[in-house]
Amino acid sequence: MKEQANAMHRSKQDVDAPSNIISADEAKNLHKNYMANRATLIEEHERNVNDNEGYQATQYVEWNIKDIEQYLAYLKEQAALANTTVETIRIYQGQYCLGNNHNVDTMVWVPTTKIEGKTRGFYIDQEQHVQPVGNQPEVDEETVCSLFFNRGQSGPPPMSDWD
Repeated sequence: MKEQANAMHRSKQDVDAPSNIISADEAKNLHKNYMANRATLIEEHERNVNDNEGYQATQYVEWNIKDIEQYLAYLKEQAALANTTVETIRIYQGQYCLGNNHNVDTMVWVPTTKIEGKTRGFYIDQEQHVQPVGNQPEVDEETVCSLFFNRGQSGPPPMSDWD
């Protein structure tokens, strides 16, 4: 697939396509499978158990490309200041429980690094030390450097995405 993507854009290309680029057909099929096997169950649960008649399962979350680029630059800078590198970014599904976004699904990006030989989600404490996420005592939000990314826009996709 990578060679195909590279060949299609070779005349204007300065950057090779990543190895994890997939075809439009595969993307469409992945979404179709999600709708058939997951979204219908989520919607049924919300409508029957939570009495939320008009509920539609979230099918996407989007972010502005400039926000993503800024996040990645910030993430790399903060990691370097703490003498670590970002290994991966995990994207966790989440759901708001209060306020205007009550029951709205979201995605939370959590950077990972190697901590004691294991790839772990992390934040940076007030002394610029890398700390693993989870199983931690209450954290003072004013004294840590959070590297978690959120606040995308979500919902059912525009029909034109999968027509």
